Amino acid sequence: MSTAKMALIAVAGVAAGLLFTVIAVAGDERAVFVTLALYVGGIALVTLYRKFSRRSAVEREARRLGHSFSRRDPFRVLDADFHPFLRFGKLPGTQRVENVVWGVRDGREVRAFDYRRPAEDEIRYSCAMVRIPDGWPSLLVRRHGPLDVARNAAGVQRIEFELDEFNRRFEVRSNDRRLASAVIDQRMIGWLLESDPALGFQLQDGWLLAWMPQLPPDELERTLTTVEGFHERIPRAVWSLYGDGSPARPDLG
Repeated sequence: MSTAKMALIAVAGVAAGLLFTVIAVAGDERAVFVTLALYVGGIALVTLYRKFSRRSAVEREARRLGHSFSRRDPFRVLDADFHPFLRFGKLPGTQRVENVVWGVRDGREVRAFDYRRPAEDEIRYSCAMVRIPDGWPSLLVRRHGPLDVARNAAGVQRIEFELDEFNRRFEVRSNDRRLASAVIDQRMIGWLLESDPALGFQLQDGWLLAWMPQLPPDELERTLTTVEGFHERIPRAVWSLYGDGSPARPDLG
């Protein structure tokens, strides 16, 4: 939404608030009700406008990149045990995946989507995924946050590295220390320390996921290049140790 539109909405909100106050003081209960209804309806319209505006913009950007688009999630992404989804539980209606984009980039199957958790303090992420071999162990790499406590299955251990700055800023967990040590080498550590805006990465169930604060629609490609940056820096030794069992390339199938 443009600055001008946001300013107009803010002015309208202030005006409605002032009108509501004046009418309330005057004591006209019916007018108070009508004004309140208009104010609430206006907020709902603004919310819908933002939702549909973003959806249209993401779809345009997906088409520009040559990818497919769906406003709903055709892949049931929330069924996977990725950390940002588990943090808030999986009760029906507590989380949303929308504006899903998918395709093939440089021979790799990729997906991107908006993640939303409706709440008083709504949480929104831009997420991207790239395919990895199905048999790889799980690995979580995430930035520390003041209120962000990882939920981990029993036996999943935290792993620390020699660089104190990295340990202060990131948490690494895996049930396979060898995998963690192989993936998080010095080259990867250096990249992660500069990898704004990513909040975390996770290898899980044949996919590598990256999540970050929600970006504007025209930065869809930035979301994809972030997860691809991690993928490209996975050392070749990891592929040798754990296998290169990627599925057949969709662009060649």
